[in-house]
Amino acid sequence: GDVGAGKTTFSRGVVQSLLDDFSVRVTSPTYLLSNHYEGENGVHVHHFDLYRLSGRKDLSTLDVPGIFPKTISLIEWPDRLGEHCPQRYIDLRIAIEPDDHRTVSISLIGPDWNHRLD
Repeated sequence: GDVGAGKTTFSRGVVQSLLDDFSVRVTSPTYLLSNHYEGENGVHVHHFDLYRLSGRKDLSTLDVPGIFPKTISLIEWPDRLGEHCPQRYIDLRIAIEPDDHRTVSISLIGPDWNHRLD
């Protein structure tokens, strides 16, 4: 979604829910590009904001290919992943409507979602 659509607010709720800890401070990784959260329940979550990504060099410092298989990843501005985009992911789009409400659309991309959702 656009700047201000609520991506970080959504990510905050997801991270806190996955870690089962609503006291965790979840902030926008805009300037750091990535924040890592580890819960006492053993769950690892990476939250990426690739808006400021300036090229492949920046992406390589994040070790995206090494992170994806090991953790849950929330990615703002995923179009900047290019060839590093995983084969299977959930695409969630947040649109700001004229009345300032939000519309959320969810798409399951890639193979084996029926198996994953059972």
